[in-house]
Amino acid sequence: MRPSSFAAAGIFAVLAGGAFAQSSPLTNVPAPPPTVTAPAVVPGAPVAALTDRDAAFIAMQLENNMVEIAAAQQALGHSQNPNVRGLAEKMITDHNYAQGNLQSIATLHHVQVAPMPSDLHRATLDRLGQLSGPAFDREYVTFVMNDHAQEISEFNTELPIVVDAHVSAWTQNTRPMLLQHQQIVQQLLTSLPPAG
Repeated sequence: MRPSSFAAAGIFAVLAGGAFAQSSPLTNVPAPPPTVTAPAVVPGAPVAALTDRDAAFIAMQLENNMVEIAAAQQALGHSQNPNVRGLAEKMITDHNYAQGNLQSIATLHHVQVAPMPSDLHRATLDRLGQLSGPAFDREYVTFVMNDHAQEISEFNTELPIVVDAHVSAWTQNTRPMLLQHQQIVQQLLTSLPPAG
């Protein structure tokens, strides 16, 4: 009789854990640690020029990080949902880290970055700024999901053809973070109440 009691308790724990996971995405889990080390930069040593494609990829990802951070800051001001706020805090922490590392590469290679987001990104931030409550939560989480899907696609395209070792290391180290974010937002989106 005792073994079946333990089995029942184990099943209950698994079911309760599953229900908890569905209602509370793991926004407090740290981003995956870097696994690829870029070559050291020797002060004063010549730096090889980037290909146009690598330079464009860097500029695009710097803008993507900037917009993810700006949208997350809006979420902290507009959302009362603790899971959405947890997601926003994770986006700020993780994308600031990715941005800092990529900014170093951009500086090393003299990549010029637009000071303002694109019209499309500005329109998204403006739209988010006009929402509140469940409507904001759903729109913000949907934005994060779609933006990360686009970024992951860009990373998958870049990884096999990237030339510069620093850009390659950054891309390999950042992609798992984006995949983790995508998993969190997909889970969170299913737990949000309808916006209407």
